Order: sequence, then C-alpha cells, then structure tokens
Amino acid sequence: MLCALLAAMAGRARATPSQAPTLEFDQMSVRELMRLDSALALSQTKAKLQGQKDTQGSVVLGSEAKPRLQAIYGVGKKLAAEVRVGSATYVYMRGQPFPVGQRHADESLFVLRDISPSCVRLERQAQKLNLCLAAHSSSGR
Repeated sequence: MLCALLAAMAGRARATPSQAPTLEFDQMSVRELMRLDSALALSQTKAKLQGQKDTQGSVVLGSEAKPRLQAIYGVGKKLAAEVRVGSATYVYMRGQPFPVGQRHADESLFVLRDISPSCVRLERQAQKLNLCLAAHSSSGR
C-alpha cells in the first residue's frame, strides 16, 4: 500500500503549479503514514522483548508463565531435565538444586527437588510442582 502511494506521489511530482497544494498535502499524508507505521513496529518490538503474547493478545511475562517439562536426558542416576518457563529454558542436573549456570536461587527460579526417568519435582517459595513427560502422564502410570 505504501509503495502504491509513493508511486502515485511520483506521478504527481510533475504536476502543474495549480496542483501544488494537493501535492504538498499528499506528501504530508505519506510522511504521517510512514511515521505511524514506524511507531507501530517499535511498539510491537518492545512488546516482544518484554514478554510473549498469549492467544488473547495480552502480554505474558516469562516469570509468570506456567512451567513445562520439555525433556529428560541421561541414564540411571545421571539425569538432566529441560524445563521451559515462559520464554526461558532451564536445564536441571540430578543432585544440583539450581539450573545449570545458576549458583544461587532468586525468587523467580524454581529449585529442583528430584528427577525420575519421567518426572521432575520443582519448588519455588510455597509453590510445589510435579511435572511429567506427556507420554507418562497420559498412560496413567
């Protein structure tokens, strides 16, 4: 649409002096459309950086989102769990309470309590979670 307006403006640039006020008005309209388009793109980028949009279009911050167990890796007692919280992914190793790369907990992080081959138990303040892989939870075991 913007390209069509610019093409029309180029055709009017060769207009006669009596059409000059119309040309000036059209050029101002194109500038205003470009300014509005830039403002919209900037606001959408800011919203993406601050959080993810849910299906209703409202912003969901990463620390507020419900945690999901993505995968459990390893064999025997050497297990690792990948947990997604909002837009962030954390890897927990069996025997280590904090995610890989974290040396202490802040109030937004979950602490690992246990990993089994199909489930993880996490805790944050008074909130306790037991997350299981989809195949395990749907089989009713």
